[in-house]
Amino acid sequence: MRSVKGMGRGVFATRAIAKDTVVLRDCTLAITAQDVDIIAKTRLDSYYFMEEDGSAYIVLGLTSLLNHSFLAPNVEQEWEEHPEGMVIIFRALRNIKAGEQLFFDYEFTNDEIPQWADNPRK
Repeated sequence: MRSVKGMGRGVFATRAIAKDTVVLRDCTLAITAQDVDIIAKTRLDSYYFMEEDGSAYIVLGLTSLLNHSFLAPNVEQEWEEHPEGMVIIFRALRNIKAGEQLFFDYEFTNDEIPQWADNPRK
């Protein structure tokens, strides 16, 4: 992890990573839609994954520091359900070089796309 101009913190590969390798696996904390309203007013806003029903998952670990790229993501997310809760997994979409920043597509809807996002749908 290190600071990236214009992006805050980012996560970087410490070694070369082969395509399809699991890069990160982090536990989550489920939160209700009511809790999302509360968290949205704190520094945790933007550090959770929304569900269609308005609930969300806060990810515990480096996953919350991965930055967005619609145009050039190099990892993709998968979710696994475990008896203890949901786990998020990131797998390499292609070979990743040592020192390269890890990016995934946040999958913004058209009305959510922030000004900073590299998204051609803007």
